[in-house]
Amino acid sequence: MKKLVAVIALLCVAYTALAANAPEVSSPKNGDRIGPNVFVTCKTEGKQFVIIITDVYVKGQLVGSVPGIRHWTADDGSLTARIATPRVYNAPKAETSYTIRVFTQRPDSEKSPETVVRCYPE
Repeated sequence: MKKLVAVIALLCVAYTALAANAPEVSSPKNGDRIGPNVFVTCKTEGKQFVIIITDVYVKGQLVGSVPGIRHWTADDGSLTARIATPRVYNAPKAETSYTIRVFTQRPDSEKSPETVVRCYPE
């Protein structure tokens, strides 16, 4: 019985070690005012495949999602990429917001937790 508990504990530790952490996004920051495109700078644990998606909201309602980029980080886990932040021309800027979602995913694994940054049009 003790061996079974030890094996289960080791498997849990190994699974936790292999699970990816959410990328650290250094820019933009929550609350930033951004133009029609923005540089997203992030850092992951080692070389990872990063996916960025921008959700567009008007009056708190999701009106669309726009793929930003899918790209490998540098070997040290760093990535800076410019993405579009679409404008909703028939909605006032004061009622528009974006959530930039950044996560990693490899073909043979689950996606990492997302880092979400909420921004507003300038």
